[in-house]
Amino acid sequence: MSEDNVLLFIPKHQQNYSANIEDFVRTVKSAENPNDKMDYATQYWPGVGNFTKMGISSKNRDVKNQLDESILPFAKAYIKYQAIKSGTSMYAHFYAIRALESACMKAYGDVDIVSLLPRDFDSAAQDAKNSLGEGATYQAGSKLNALRKFLVENKLIKPFDWKSPFSKPKDKKDLTGEEGQKYREDKMPDENAIMAIAEIFSKPTCSLSDRDIFTSSTFSLFMSAPERGSEPLFLRYDCLDIRIVKPQALSKNKSPETLKQVDGVEVLLHEKTAEKDSLVKKEQVGIKWYSGKGYGFENKSVPTVMNPVVKEAIRRLEESSREARNFAKLLEDTDDFPRHPLCPDVGENKLLTKKQVCNALGFDTSSLNSKNIRNYINPFLKNRRIERKDYVVTLGELNKLVRSRLPPGWPYIPFKKGKVKLKWSEALYASFANQFDLGKSTVKTELWMPDITTINEDLKPTKKKNRSTGEISKGTLSIFKRHGYRDIQLRTHQPRHLLDTIAAVNGMSETLRSKWAGRADPKHNRAYNHTTEEEYNHDWLEEQSSQEITESKNVKSAFKVQIASGSARSLQEYNTRTSLAILVTDMGECKSSYYEHPCLKHRDCINCNEHICVKGNKEHLQNIEDKFKREKLLLKGDKKALDEGINGALQWYERRSITVQRLKTILEWLNSPDVKVGDRIKLADVEDVTHLDRALIANGKKALPKIENYQRMLSKSKKVTTIEILTFDELVPPTSETSINKVNDDEVVFNNVYLEDDE
Repeated sequence: MSEDNVLLFIPKHQQNYSANIEDFVRTVKSAENPNDKMDYATQYWPGVGNFTKMGISSKNRDVKNQLDESILPFAKAYIKYQAIKSGTSMYAHFYAIRALESACMKAYGDVDIVSLLPRDFDSAAQDAKNSLGEGATYQAGSKLNALRKFLVENKLIKPFDWKSPFSKPKDKKDLTGEEGQKYREDKMPDENAIMAIAEIFSKPTCSLSDRDIFTSSTFSLFMSAPERGSEPLFLRYDCLDIRIVKPQALSKNKSPETLKQVDGVEVLLHEKTAEKDSLVKKEQVGIKWYSGKGYGFENKSVPTVMNPVVKEAIRRLEESSREARNFAKLLEDTDDFPRHPLCPDVGENKLLTKKQVCNALGFDTSSLNSKNIRNYINPFLKNRRIERKDYVVTLGELNKLVRSRLPPGWPYIPFKKGKVKLKWSEALYASFANQFDLGKSTVKTELWMPDITTINEDLKPTKKKNRSTGEISKGTLSIFKRHGYRDIQLRTHQPRHLLDTIAAVNGMSETLRSKWAGRADPKHNRAYNHTTEEEYNHDWLEEQSSQEITESKNVKSAFKVQIASGSARSLQEYNTRTSLAILVTDMGECKSSYYEHPCLKHRDCINCNEHICVKGNKEHLQNIEDKFKREKLLLKGDKKALDEGINGALQWYERRSITVQRLKTILEWLNSPDVKVGDRIKLADVEDVTHLDRALIANGKKALPKIENYQRMLSKSKKVTTIEILTFDELVPPTSETSINKVNDDEVVFNNVYLEDDE
């Protein structure tokens, strides 16, 4: 029997399913695309994803690696539908589509959506497990189930039940031991890197490039509030919200010395200035952020200690972007050629020389001589399709060229994420093309905006490869490399994790933490809390020690246990340790209390604040002199290792330099005729680096910032602590004409962070 005589019976319900799929594909195809860059006809959709097979790189453009034609029409319609509906990332939906295509191609040689069965989803889940990591496998299983529900609910397949076989992976943040510590270290920043950024930021702006200013200032904003890497880019140039505390508000029926109990701590409400009956004016600095992931706009207060840093960072960024913003404003205000500072002072219809054309297009030729004009000007004109001759174009013609090269969405910035409408003329980060490139000339008529990749690439060694050789590019140095720091890096999400952990350790509520970080769901807080095991243990021990031991019916007697806390009986005793035993060392005396904690500077007495040298002991003096000679000799070796670029040499060199300087200072005092025999000498203000820190540095371990529980410290202290407690009625509104995001009336400010009444 020939193939033409084969009788195929197709049930009516399958015909209906096929018709429904065709209607679905046709309807979605005719709908508006989720972004302007997407071309529905292609298999590569910018900002959405690529229709490639399981395990194929997104950069691969080989036709044989694309999804099979049998599933491609439905796959495109389904992905586009989900992108329009949710607006979120589509990567997990692609996992499901690719896994299903892989399973069906192995079993049947094609994909028939109408005929899908539970076993096909089982095979797809197994393929996902074999090809993806643990987290991606879970996401693939979840989206496979979502795909099944979609097909069933929209009558595209015969109904059946199926459940993903994958459980949600255990959160690594809850792990203990080495694996948990490794995860925590990955999420938290390196303290040495933070200090390096701070040192760079402290330099005068004249010694910093535009890219240095961008990176150091943006990272300073990250350290002021827990923000996502892309969120500073949404800021306006006038994003600061500065309010002044009214002096009279602090003196309502209260004495400046009035004390109040707040959570068991004595709080000093007011401070007097040097002037009689006047009060110190306090600044409340806030930043008007836009937080992504569904939260929206929020006016966030900045911790007081960060006020000057934030103001200086915003000032630098505003100054760096001012010229680009002014140019954007010129384009908005006039249809003629924008008369920027480099523009030649000629009429709109006058023919221009090659140099005048370059200047009009924002390419500064003032530093070029006759020898290199051809090397710079001609390629610039060629790239813009302008004849490399004098007197061929006018400002009027260049005006059309300039406006044709404006970014899409003009006059608004086309952000990929976030529902933000921000004009180029108002953006704090508005810039020109090549402004951050030290090897190219800035083009001051072509607007450009840095993105999260720009700062990520500047905080760690580049991964860019040379197109011709395939080797890692050596021309793009990180901010640390540019300023002489070695072997350190940061990531934009790390300050967010650090600040959130500090807040959690110090007792900030879940609601307030989510508000501070701009999260729509407080449940997401747990992903950012990296409280250490030791901190949890400390809290548990405190709770247990506060409970009295009671006699149980099953126990005849109980031991009465006392725990020595090491707290001194008076402030004088605590400062002088006069009641404690003195430990004699080879160079002096140690007054550290070993029932408070073990020695943290084993065999490093000279760098310890608790060590005292006594004049008159010849043996100790000789030991100090011998150590001084040895350390100077070792310092030369450290310098040689540093010059040779050996890993970790910088930290050792810097540390030994401090040791040598301290030894030199001690010897000067011990040999000084002004110091009497028997006098005790102690050097303070040494950097608190322990023997453990040195071992970690030697083994290339990250130095994590120390997170203190100040609430616990305050509760144990007898001192009066100054804490600001202000209501919003007591704040002078900002003088800026820009609108301010209102805050609920039932909130107060505590340590410059918004708190609810029950806090």
